[in-house]
Amino acid sequence: MPRAWILACNRSGSTLLLEVLRRLTQATVPDAPATTATARAEFDEAIESWQARLAPVTFSSTGCTNLGTIDFIAARHGADHEFTFVTHLPIARDPFDVVHACYTYPTAAAVAYCQQAPRFAPVRHPLDILVSHAFEYEHVLLEMHNDAQIDPEYREQYGHARLASVDWVRGAGRYIAGFYAELLQRGRAIHTVRYEDFLDDASSTIQDLANLVGAELDTTAAAALWDEVGFRPLRQNSAHLFRPGSGKWREYLDRSHLAALAATGLDHVTRELGYEWPTDLRHSVGSTGATTARLEFDLAVGDAMNHLMFATPVAFTDDAIEFLPLAGHGANTRAIVSGAPLRDLLLDLQA
Repeated sequence: MPRAWILACNRSGSTLLLEVLRRLTQATVPDAPATTATARAEFDEAIESWQARLAPVTFSSTGCTNLGTIDFIAARHGADHEFTFVTHLPIARDPFDVVHACYTYPTAAAVAYCQQAPRFAPVRHPLDILVSHAFEYEHVLLEMHNDAQIDPEYREQYGHARLASVDWVRGAGRYIAGFYAELLQRGRAIHTVRYEDFLDDASSTIQDLANLVGAELDTTAAAALWDEVGFRPLRQNSAHLFRPGSGKWREYLDRSHLAALAATGLDHVTRELGYEWPTDLRHSVGSTGATTARLEFDLAVGDAMNHLMFATPVAFTDDAIEFLPLAGHGANTRAIVSGAPLRDLLLDLQA
């Protein structure tokens, strides 16, 4: 059973909060019971089974969007159009996670699920979340294209293309507004942790978190912990656009974005969270550049994954990507797939 739960909006600072809480809870975790080891072994066996069944893949990874389920991602190195992403697989990892983080909406049902340990939600300026969300380049794309890292200019083009789509901006805005509107209704049931507080006073923020999970930490120890984990997890992940700081939305958003977001409720939620909502921005942020076949495919992959994870509308499509229901594994299990070999294997798993 976790010592802390994190219910997070995508790109809100969840990875940073997870790394801090992991280290804070290490000293407070008792010896793991046998049931925890059994749960971990069963989880590993289930993942190995999926890897074995999808034999052509050379890369696979797991994530956790929803409580009680996992996401499974697989691709073949150098095969530009062979990958799959499966979500809502009924395989739980929270029985053995010391800190369990996922992207479940902070509903009353989610609060009831996350019992016997403090619940946390990272909070960040919603417009910064929107921009960071736009520039998030899925790691599976690096594996498919066999890239060690993404070219910075290409990633800029990728993010700008998303921000140039009114449908994408509105869909992302509704997702962020919906998450935080739900969080605001939970009151004290969930501890909120501002991303900006780590920037302004990391030691005090870490000490406050330590108190909430029952750990003792003085100022020196808190500073040492920050030196160890502060913004480092994402530096290791070349799939992220990572520029520590706040207010980056001023560089990427203009009046047209504010107009597109006007109907999503994001302005109201932003103010309710205590952040500034701009009344005006510069007229234009410039062109997205030339479109290529790879860019169109990559945008469609990212959009399809976000659709399955966050129920955002699909703004970018590609005929090579197919949506598959996998109800044989779980009532809500769904997949996207590209490439006939992986598609056939997934369908065989349904038989």
